[in-house]
Amino acid sequence: MKSRKSPARDLAPPASPQAPALLETQPIVETPDPGLSTREQEIARLAFGYWMERGCKGGSAEQDWLRAEAEWQNQVDAAARAGTMQNRRANRATAGG
Repeated sequence: MKSRKSPARDLAPPASPQAPALLETQPIVETPDPGLSTREQEIARLAFGYWMERGCKGGSAEQDWLRAEAEWQNQVDAAARAGTMQNRRANRATAGG
C-alpha cells in the first residue's frame, strides 16, 4: 500500500538558517492546494494555524494534522447536531406543537 504524505507537511516552510529572518520580513500566505479536497484544505488550514501558534517552531506536522482533523470533525458534528435541533423546532412549529 502506498503511503500518503500528510498535506500538513507541505504547508510548513523548509528549515533554513534564514528562516527566522524571512518570517519577520515575509508575510506567510496560505494558498489552498488545488489537489486537496475542501475537507483537507480546512484541516490543513487548522494544522497550519497550530504551527503558527507555536511561533513556526518545533512540533510535529503529523500531530498537528491529527489534532486539526479531530477539531474539524467535532465542528462538523456540532453543526449537524445544531441543524437537527433546528429542523425539529421547525417541524414542531409547523405541526402546531
